[in-house]
Amino acid sequence: MTIIFYTNSLSVIKPTFHLKSKEATMPVVIRGKTGSDILILFLHGGPGGTAMKKIGTRAFNGLEEEFGVVYWDQRGSNSSHGGTQKKYMNLNQFIEDLDVLIDKIQNLYPSSQLFLMGHSWGGGFGTAYLTNPIRQSKIAGWIEVAGAHNNPKGDSLSAVWVKNQAKDKIMKGEHVQYWKRALKWYEKNPRFYSNAMAHYNFVRKSNGYQSVEGDSLGKYPGYTNIDILKRPVRYIAYYLNFYRTLNKFIISDIDLTSQMKLIRIPSLIIWGDHDGIIPVAMASEAYHTIGIPPTQKKLMVFKNTAHTIYYEQPTLFVKAVKEFVALNSVHKNYYETADYPFAGKPDQNY
Repeated sequence: MTIIFYTNSLSVIKPTFHLKSKEATMPVVIRGKTGSDILILFLHGGPGGTAMKKIGTRAFNGLEEEFGVVYWDQRGSNSSHGGTQKKYMNLNQFIEDLDVLIDKIQNLYPSSQLFLMGHSWGGGFGTAYLTNPIRQSKIAGWIEVAGAHNNPKGDSLSAVWVKNQAKDKIMKGEHVQYWKRALKWYEKNPRFYSNAMAHYNFVRKSNGYQSVEGDSLGKYPGYTNIDILKRPVRYIAYYLNFYRTLNKFIISDIDLTSQMKLIRIPSLIIWGDHDGIIPVAMASEAYHTIGIPPTQKKLMVFKNTAHTIYYEQPTLFVKAVKEFVALNSVHKNYYETADYPFAGKPDQNY
């Protein structure tokens, strides 16, 4: 089967290979400086999101200049096919898929170090993968980007965040009726699940998902209303699939906090201080719960930034990742240059 898809660059990209696991066929694209001896494997959000829309954005272009980057669309993504029966839509199966992928990557690039990066759901998914010491031994470093490692707490904090935003906007006289309806929705739904699209719409409306419009956004479906006009078929197909996947795999009860002490590899935690999906309080929990000493982990909070950090702060995001890799690569002498002045400083706020 040949799967071809469109990326942010508006060009057609053919997968490097297709990962096959338990009835699913999933595209994988490996780009960038693959001869650098460093690979970064990106785990997208969702479930049901996509890594391919990151191709062509400034942040990921910046990473590709220095490293090889692995883009993988997980089971249930719009460009993946098969294997979405209920028996396969669970955390253990996603972990198994990822382990198969990592083994294949390491066979293809036996001399390269592999760093794992997960955003949102990918941050929780990656955390779960790393709680096993055998799997953990395959990874040189962990980069959690606003990760969903404790969804019951994260959802609760997110609801509080939206309600505070709603009250503030009502006081300012901004879209008063809309925000009153939002407050009534939370009164009726004190406990909601990961497929509650009304909640995510309230977060987006209050700029808690993405606080800026920029960085080539709008060139691909999934983030701006302009895409409805530019590429309506792909936009609608993406979101219909996204909703279907969210309904098949409810992640609301996943809480990995008690297992995070088992993660004992160098870790970088990146968050936005205006994140309404997974509020910044979760960043501190991640940092303090991961089971390595402070000298091997770092928390970075980006100011005036919401959930999509790599879109909103691409330059700082790339810089932070490069610094982290520089400190934790076996090839670190190659990266130890004046370009990384903040390397080693804990809890650096940007």
